[in-house]
Amino acid sequence: MWSMGSAFNTAEWGFVVGGPLWGTGLFVQRARLMLDFAFDELHVHRLEARAAVDNGRGKGVLAKLGVTREGTLR
Repeated sequence: MWSMGSAFNTAEWGFVVGGPLWGTGLFVQRARLMLDFAFDELHVHRLEARAAVDNGRGKGVLAKLGVTREGTLR
């Protein structure tokens, strides 16, 4: 996670999960811990993530975490 604003109000995070861990639920479990830390401890107000258009798994897990899709980068 890295800050995109001077007061860490907005941050961006990235993730990579190896194939053997797909479908285990491990990512969602750990991502929720990271989200709690970002919002509760770092007081981030906005957290941004990106997933490739054809990455159904990545977009699906973001949706499961409650992420709101805002658009498509070109």
